[in-house]
Amino acid sequence: MNIFRNCLLVLSSIFISVLFIELILTIFFPQAKNGSWRVQNDDGIYLNKNNGTAKHEFFGSKEQVSVTYQFGEYNNRVILDDIYSQNKNRVLVLGDSNVFGWLLDDQDLFITKLQQSYSNYYFINASAGGFSDADMYLYLKRYCKTINPKFILFFIDVDRVIRKQSLDINNKNELIIKKNEINKLKDFLNEKRFYNYLIQNSNLFQFIKKIYIISTGSYIDYIDKKNYTKKIKQNNSINAKKNDDDVKKKNGDLKFNSEKSLLKKLFNNIKIVSDKCKSEIIFIDIALFTKEATSKARNYVIDNFKEMFENRNKINFVSLYNEMTEYRKNKSAFDLEEGHPNSRGNEIIYKSLKKEIKNFISIK
Repeated sequence: MNIFRNCLLVLSSIFISVLFIELILTIFFPQAKNGSWRVQNDDGIYLNKNNGTAKHEFFGSKEQVSVTYQFGEYNNRVILDDIYSQNKNRVLVLGDSNVFGWLLDDQDLFITKLQQSYSNYYFINASAGGFSDADMYLYLKRYCKTINPKFILFFIDVDRVIRKQSLDINNKNELIIKKNEINKLKDFLNEKRFYNYLIQNSNLFQFIKKIYIISTGSYIDYIDKKNYTKKIKQNNSINAKKNDDDVKKKNGDLKFNSEKSLLKKLFNNIKIVSDKCKSEIIFIDIALFTKEATSKARNYVIDNFKEMFENRNKINFVSLYNEMTEYRKNKSAFDLEEGHPNSRGNEIIYKSLKKEIKNFISIK
């Protein structure tokens, strides 16, 4: 009986303590409550889950944003309750968080505005936070034939795939994409309804999650951590030799040439997969940043895009660099406080992009 009483007392004390901490956090340190919507497939890439919803919040000094995303069977963000899903003509959209519509309601996305303009098509927005060009390529390889899109809008990133150092060449001169480690804890928790309920409703559990992510470096979970650590060591090594201009130039040239070679193989493979899928792919440079703010390799790719391909026929490429000048000059007006395009920014992207893709996709 005493054991039962002691256990009851301990459990009651824990329960009261949890409630007290929850109350303190709610009053003084409210947390942005974010659900879990990124999952890993067998290729190791982090993509959206393929059902249900997830809450996403941001609490900044000027903005407090709370949205709820809905997800569909193609690991896509569902917009406007999927009212266009019966359209037989499909447009697959692949990009990163800027294209996904980070922290925006459906009606504010430039993809939603395109969907409404091209009402005879069904836009499947499979863009995901942290997606690199390599991730999008792997997505295409695995899912393109199932989706069977008439068009693919492929929003080029380049810099992320370079930072991840995920590309390599094997002894047959074939492209290799290094696989991300499978996050077993995240994989286990993703399907637990109780866990998802707690992190979307409890300040305490969201705080615990935040501490775990920061302490383990999981905020860079789309980066292969071994490569990430290796890159830091390489950068430190180069910085130690910063007075040796010849060494720096030689290393820089070797790195640039290697990146060009790897990127050429990647984009040729992307085109091959889209051709096998019998889809017309349109490569798009959304141009959110100045050329000074992006890498030499990325600028080379954008400036010489059609030259990246062995077969340069039917390469559809759109750069919004000139059209997005206004956006880049005044990013504070067109970006959310945390850095992604806001509703005004998405309106600029939409107007710029609509002018360009009408050359490829007809409105009936």
